Amino acid sequence: PPAWIIELRRSLDSAGFHNTRLILPDGAYDEAIIKHVLSDRDFARSMQDGGIGVHHPCYLPRHEVQAAGLKYWASEDQGVRGDWDGAGCWGRTLNQNFVRMNMTSTIARSLVWSVYDGVSDNSDGFIDAVEPWSGNYVVRSPIWITAHTTQFVQVGWLILDTLSGSSGYLRYGGSFVTFIPPERDGRFVLV
Repeated sequence: PPAWIIELRRSLDSAGFHNTRLILPDGAYDEAIIKHVLSDRDFARSMQDGGIGVHHPCYLPRHEVQAAGLKYWASEDQGVRGDWDGAGCWGRTLNQNFVRMNMTSTIARSLVWSVYDGVSDNSDGFIDAVEPWSGNYVVRSPIWITAHTTQFVQVGWLILDTLSGSSGYLRYGGSFVTFIPPERDGRFVLV
């Protein structure tokens, strides 16, 4: 409810958390959030610099999110196997969430998979730690795909949009996303 979000924003601000931004609903898409942003000034102020977070967006763009001045995030995505096929799928997801939907954040569902053998057939974590207290773990293939971005791109870098042609689709398949530092003195293209 909008009143709860407005009160949450006030409470965060009064506790000194002015830079904390809200991402709602962290689940299924709810068009009511956009309606409230457009019709309720206090709610819109509470959501300023925040956004909409959806689970597994399935490449469904929601242009109304950015039109309302909000960020659009995949607040839970992945669900791929921990092998190289899954790693390729994760790489595609990272790029195409931005290229198709202008999503500026994609959060993996299971960074560490800690499920006993036999409880589940699959491992969809980036790291398997069946018994994490033992200190044993296995680094899975999707983490290396994540490293392709995170080793070169820093927090605060800008992502160049598809309208400029700086990010988009490759002619014979695949996609690319271009990042630049705030000083605009370099660039990183992720294919």
